This record gives sequence, C-alpha cells and structure tokens, in this order.
Amino acid sequence: MNATEGGNVRVAALDGGPRISAALAALLGWVGVALDNARVILTEPQRPGAVDVRFLHLAFDLGQTLAFGLVAWAAVALVVEWRRVSALRAFAALALTSAVVFERVLTDDLSNFTDRLFHAHADLVLPLLCAALGMTI
Repeated sequence: MNATEGGNVRVAALDGGPRISAALAALLGWVGVALDNARVILTEPQRPGAVDVRFLHLAFDLGQTLAFGLVAWAAVALVVEWRRVSALRAFAALALTSAVVFERVLTDDLSNFTDRLFHAHADLVLPLLCAALGMTI
C-alpha cells in the first residue's frame, strides 16, 4: 500500500510502523538482490586455489548490483518525490526505462536462450523477455 504524505509517496509498513520513501524502498530491493547474489557466490563449490577469484567475483557483483540500486534510488527520487509525478505516470516511466535499460543489459545473456526456444521468432521475443525481466527486478 502506498500513501502520500506531504506530496511524497511513502510505502506503508505492514505492521503500521513508520513508512519509508519509495526511493529508499527501491534501493533496499537492490540491496536484497545484492545479498542474495553474495549468498549464492559464497556457497557455490570452491575450486582449489580460487579464493581470490571468488572474492573478486563477489566484489564485482556487489558493486554492480549496488550501482543499479543507486540508479534506481535516484530515478525514483527524481520522478516520484522531487517532481511529484502521479503514481501512474511514474510507473509508466519506470516501466519504459526498465524495458530500455534491461534490453541493452540482458540481450547477450538471453539471446542464446531465445534462439533455442523460439527459433524463427527469437528476434521478436527477446526484447519482450528483457523488458519483462527488467520490470520484475
């Protein structure tokens, strides 16, 4: 549930406690993704002599994920809280931005998958799949 307090969109706490801003909620979502990625990296089987590689992978992934979090925080703060755009228009802008950004980011990762699964229609499905994944993240 969202509420507006003083023109700012706030995310309501389930227990009726204090509310947090939508921008902080976006950042905390990415922090959750970063922590889960760290859990996966640290619990995967370790190859002999690969401790340095594991911690480099961890540092790179944490940095990249937290950078996405800061971009999400800044975008939500700019559009929703400072510009005071309606929730519907803000969601539409966020959805469009997610679709464009993640189409660029995820194309290489998902192209082989869509080629194998959708053959002739892979070029049509790939942007839609990237956009859908971008909006879920």
